[in-house]
Amino acid sequence: MGGYGQAAATYEWTTDLLEPGTWRLAVVAVDAAHNRLANAAETQVTVAPLPRPPGNFRVTTYDAQTHRATLAWESSPNL
Repeated sequence: MGGYGQAAATYEWTTDLLEPGTWRLAVVAVDAAHNRLANAAETQVTVAPLPRPPGNFRVTTYDAQTHRATLAWESSPNL
């Protein structure tokens, strides 16, 4: 990866936390004199909301000799 003023085959950048929705991102190449070198490379990303977690966790059976439990739960209503 290259930093400011350094060439690289790829660059990485991490955004702050994005709220759910559609976001447009653009990359613009600028030289040391702040001249724009090319048109912006644009992309669009969609951030989905987190699903609600499954609920109603419970132990349905337990075998004291083998110490094995069988668990059950209700799936997330978002799935």
